[in-house]
Amino acid sequence: MGSDHDPFGKKLERRAIQIGLRNNFIQSFAKEDIILIEDISDFVREQHYLVLKDDLESLMIPYEKPLTFKDQELNRKLKLNETGY
Repeated sequence: MGSDHDPFGKKLERRAIQIGLRNNFIQSFAKEDIILIEDISDFVREQHYLVLKDDLESLMIPYEKPLTFKDQELNRKLKLNETGY
């Protein structure tokens, strides 16, 4: 797991899951699954400008929620809870 960050780059208490690909999945992902690679540099610059202006309400960011399971024992073992912290 890796650290999660706010729009200013400050580390948050919650952790982000990083998923890696192995073996045949790497080949499939690289040669078959990618449909389009798009340069989003202009979009990133626009978003960065909003952060610099402290206009976080205008940022285009995905809605995220913590992953939890119905099995509370599993949640406990994985150190998961509803808040993500």
